[in-house]
Amino acid sequence: MKASRFPNESAAYRQARQTLLEAEAALRKQVEEVAARRRALPPGGAIKEDYVFEELSPEGAVRRVRLSELFAPGQDSLLVSGTSST
Repeated sequence: MKASRFPNESAAYRQARQTLLEAEAALRKQVEEVAARRRALPPGGAIKEDYVFEELSPEGAVRRVRLSELFAPGQDSLLVSGTSST
């Protein structure tokens, strides 16, 4: 791995910097490997029940929504956004 040199850097600094750069590269590689393992996991267990949530509309009306209704057909990702009342 070729690194940029800084003006007037000492040999000790260059060695420490090179060691750090190598450690950072190894960490990135390990993070990528773990992410690949996560993506390769088989599906997890099914939930025991279809959880029900209460949704509050801007007008103040409350309606019950099942967890399964929050996903579009063929989509398995869910983004939840909200505000805290505390």
